[in-house]
Amino acid sequence: MMMGYHPRVFPTVFEQTDILLVEEWLQELKRVREETTSLLELARQKMLRREKRELEVYNIGQKVWLEGKNLAIGYPTKKLAPKREGLFRILKVLGPVTYWLKLPHQWKIHPVFHTALLTPFKETEAHGPSFTEPPPDLIEGFEEYEVEAIMGHRPKKQP
Repeated sequence: MMMGYHPRVFPTVFEQTDILLVEEWLQELKRVREETTSLLELARQKMLRREKRELEVYNIGQKVWLEGKNLAIGYPTKKLAPKREGLFRILKVLGPVTYWLKLPHQWKIHPVFHTALLTPFKETEAHGPSFTEPPPDLIEGFEEYEVEAIMGHRPKKQP
């Protein structure tokens, strides 16, 4: 149990009492304390593993996402702002963990970021390559289109 300080340890040998509830209460306190110390040890080991993980290495020209948590770009609220901004191209590798990104001209911020703020871009169905479509065919001044399917239809009521 986290109390903000290290409480004194209960003595391991207790005087025997005739009150059964006191014995049960002391056993419960001992069980909770042992469980809590084991959980704190698990959390400590997890944090050690997190600190020792290797950071991603990027190359010049690679596309990355930029974490948006420290960016003040002008969204009405932080909740409506996207978690990541991008895509940005890496222009220069300044060190083992710092990269110079090609940011939009409107952004008046320093373009050098730590690796922890970058996420590599991976093409998926949602974020695939952007191909520009050719202009539509015009027939008698109107765009030609083909109906693929009728999504819904409500017949008119007969009077």
